[in-house]
Amino acid sequence: MAAQYETIIAPTTTGIATKTPFETGDSPSVTVSADGLGGAETCTLFIDSNGTGTYKALSFSDSTAVTLTVARPAVTLQGGPRYAVTKDATSANCGVYVCLSTPNR
Repeated sequence: MAAQYETIIAPTTTGIATKTPFETGDSPSVTVSADGLGGAETCTLFIDSNGTGTYKALSFSDSTAVTLTVARPAVTLQGGPRYAVTKDATSANCGVYVCLSTPNR
């Protein structure tokens, strides 16, 4: 079975402030990416830490927020949890995508 690709936020210039959730299931890892970001535009990632749909900002071990930027347009996360993403308004169409890795069986 090949990796599974999904569009989480279709390309748009509109800001998406409502957290858009996505499932990672039994995938060992998930890569989240955004295209079309410019300047200081970002997409921010959140995690459903207790499985109830209450999301908190996802952060790296140094406590900085996990964001997609021009300099870091993709990040790989551990599979299993439910995540969510928001997107700034952008000057060009920007979409957010996930690639779920294939579970080892």
